[in-house]
Amino acid sequence: MSKSFFKRNWWLCLLIMGLLILASSFFTVGDDSLKFRATLHNGSNKELMERGRDYYRQNHMDSALIIFTYIGDSFDEKLSDQEKRLALLAKNNVGIIYSFEYMDYSRGYATLSEAFEMADAPGFEDTQAVLAHNIVEVLRLYRVCLRSDNANERIADYLNLGIEKAIIGKEFPCLASMVINALQSDLSTPVNNIKAIESSEIPDTIEGVKYAQELLRAARLYQKGNSEESRNALYSAFQRLPAYSKPFQYIIGYKRAVAQTYAAEKNYEMAEKLGLEALKIADNINSRDDRLHTLAFLSDLPTSRKDLYSTQLMQVKDSAISNGQLQMVSEIEFIRSLAKEREENKKLAEQRTRLYWSLSIGGVLVVIFTVLIGLLVRNTHRLRERNASLYEKIQVQLASGKPPVSKLKNIDKTALSENPKYAGSSLSQEKMDQLQSRLTELLNNEEWLCDPDVSLGRTAGELGVNTTYLSRTINERFGMSFSALLNEYRVPIATRHLSKHSPYANHTIESIARAVGYSSRSAFIAAFKKINGMTPSEYLKCQNAAESRS
Repeated sequence: MSKSFFKRNWWLCLLIMGLLILASSFFTVGDDSLKFRATLHNGSNKELMERGRDYYRQNHMDSALIIFTYIGDSFDEKLSDQEKRLALLAKNNVGIIYSFEYMDYSRGYATLSEAFEMADAPGFEDTQAVLAHNIVEVLRLYRVCLRSDNANERIADYLNLGIEKAIIGKEFPCLASMVINALQSDLSTPVNNIKAIESSEIPDTIEGVKYAQELLRAARLYQKGNSEESRNALYSAFQRLPAYSKPFQYIIGYKRAVAQTYAAEKNYEMAEKLGLEALKIADNINSRDDRLHTLAFLSDLPTSRKDLYSTQLMQVKDSAISNGQLQMVSEIEFIRSLAKEREENKKLAEQRTRLYWSLSIGGVLVVIFTVLIGLLVRNTHRLRERNASLYEKIQVQLASGKPPVSKLKNIDKTALSENPKYAGSSLSQEKMDQLQSRLTELLNNEEWLCDPDVSLGRTAGELGVNTTYLSRTINERFGMSFSALLNEYRVPIATRHLSKHSPYANHTIESIARAVGYSSRSAFIAAFKKINGMTPSEYLKCQNAAESRS
């Protein structure tokens, strides 16, 4: 090939070189991703658990979340008890990361609650105690961030359940931690179930037990109106702590508890002083959760700086939520793709290796790159056609006015009624028919349906039945969980709100999500896509495209 050719076609040579560099970079990244996926499939769950914990300690939350999710998804009733427990603890870690690192309380609470239900079997009481403990802490942070007392009932329920399971499973460190956190959070916490910490069965050598017992004594005095004696008991409790624990693990909660006794005496100056000392320690050790709890306490005091503390609380909360949501996006997308590819991973790795070596030849690289561009254009076109078809179906469904549950599969009632899970239940088919009818009527009440605090327990109370009967009716008659049933009714309402002719036409997706009862944008988008086959953003694009065609 002559030099004159290169002079005349220098731009083509540069283009080919650029494509080679770009392709090399692309496939290097792809190989790294595949190597990471391959290590997940090749290692045992026990080895992966240690890797996940190492990532968590090193603050690599993205990798830790992926590994813990992978292990948690492996839960199966056919596994040994040891493997089941490992999977449940992995789901526990997933819930912790979502709640305390990403501030996505809805996803964290849902994950922990699911794991708690999965652990509801003899021999797993110790695991349930740990899960209940973390659920309570999530609900406490949720209550602080939203400045809402609606979580109080659930906090009390899970606290009582956690204490009960900890005693049965002899998970005494977890029991001590639950009692300490409960009383340091609020000395007015009812002590009926908490008094289990005084059991002679609990060894005094368990860390935190003596401290918890003294805290219980302080709470009793506080609830009797003896604030000064309560402070003395708190001081006595603090002296029972090991020296290495005082600066870090308990001192912030201890100072808030003492401040609460001063607030009860209306000595707000002293209460504020102790609160500020606790806040300073939280800042020094960079404990975001303690900052939130302490600022919430300070903002409730009737002092001249009340508004300042409220503003600081809002800033800490918004910063944490914003950072968490930004970090979470890529990890969640990766987890979703990982779940789909678990069985195909080895084949995919082999195909990628062959493709990499074939593309090392420059001439083939150009051809392959062109083919990839063509595939991208074709897939984009297919995606638009698919979304347009889904959009038309959604419009037909909305125009028909039929309840969304009509789309569900027919459930074999006879088979489900024989489910051993409900053996011995006194719920007859006739009563179930009545409960199904009343539940459907309640779900068609948009004002009630779109309340973000709707829960299985609240719905059961509204219908005058227990949660077991209601849960069984939903499972047998609708073939899904309670949260999935809410999604089936809420999402069509949100879809109508996205219409150009809706009063919500100029609202953001977040505000529409809140309007129909979702406190988490990610949970709303996931539910919307599962039911409609596309995300809200894709739905809006299809709507704009339909209007432009008309």
